[in-house]
Amino acid sequence: MLPNFKMLNPIELEKVEDFLKKCFSSCNLYILNILKREKKAIDLKNITFEVDLKKTNVTEKDKIAEICFSLEFFRKIEAYYTHMFDEKNEEFYKVISSQEIYEKNKANIFLNFMIEISCTFLVFHELGHIYNGHLLFLENESHTDEDFKMLEWNADDFAATKILEMYAHPNTVIFINDLVKENVILSLEHLGIIIFRAIAIILCLSDIGFRERKEEKRHIPRRLRLPIVITNLIKIFDYLNYEKNKFCKYKLSSIHNDIMDVCFHEEVPVNNFLNDCFDSKEWNQKNNLEEFNVKNIKKTLRIEEKYKKESEKKLKRYSRMEAKLEIIN
Repeated sequence: MLPNFKMLNPIELEKVEDFLKKCFSSCNLYILNILKREKKAIDLKNITFEVDLKKTNVTEKDKIAEICFSLEFFRKIEAYYTHMFDEKNEEFYKVISSQEIYEKNKANIFLNFMIEISCTFLVFHELGHIYNGHLLFLENESHTDEDFKMLEWNADDFAATKILEMYAHPNTVIFINDLVKENVILSLEHLGIIIFRAIAIILCLSDIGFRERKEEKRHIPRRLRLPIVITNLIKIFDYLNYEKNKFCKYKLSSIHNDIMDVCFHEEVPVNNFLNDCFDSKEWNQKNNLEEFNVKNIKKTLRIEEKYKKESEKKLKRYSRMEAKLEIIN
């Protein structure tokens, strides 16, 4: 049984599966087109996509990969955005949209877009494990817990890069504004911050503030993972839209601390929502603050240094992308 997430307008299972499969198809096609432009031969026979009740993961055998996406986690994402974009929470809409008056049709545009971004980030993360050769590396090489952490870091970098390449473009601003025949996305910078917030929300929904969360040996502590991902998103956004293509008037890194404050604040309404759904007090921003301790920070910095020095060499023979992997400097 799925938990009751007190959803206002739950989507039927068939529509959920259709939506998630379209997310996967658009992400995978985007990568395949990159490989085609680079004239890069690929040894994969196929990548299948399934909606699973509980798990989100990726496996590969005999050059056939399978991605599973958790239905339970999607329901949590869907329920959260449905709740936050309801008229009762109009302040959330006003902050996201920078508009003074709540309008349901515009709220639905933002709701659907942010759900799509949140799910797409997870899909690109799993595709990063496949296309950057992580599964083949694990199958063929001896590895440590630090190696697992580096692979997860690399999958985050892959997802951050690909999602911004795909969405953080003036054409997305035009497309969304055309849906309502009005400028709801005020600028490319505005779009970027909406994307950052959607990714911060998905990370917060993965139980950053849950009291009884077990320590993970394969991931950097989640409270440290959040600032790393957001910092890298800002770097990539600035590179694509200020340095490379000159679309933006200023660098978002100039307001880095403000963006970080906004993204960290996303945990508060997420925790309130989860506590309400489960009639609990287990989610709190004070929980797991020990993950910011000096020991974890030093360990993460050591992994980062090792990641930037060693990952490309370790994965080069297994990566299906170009030799240069998605490692954010």
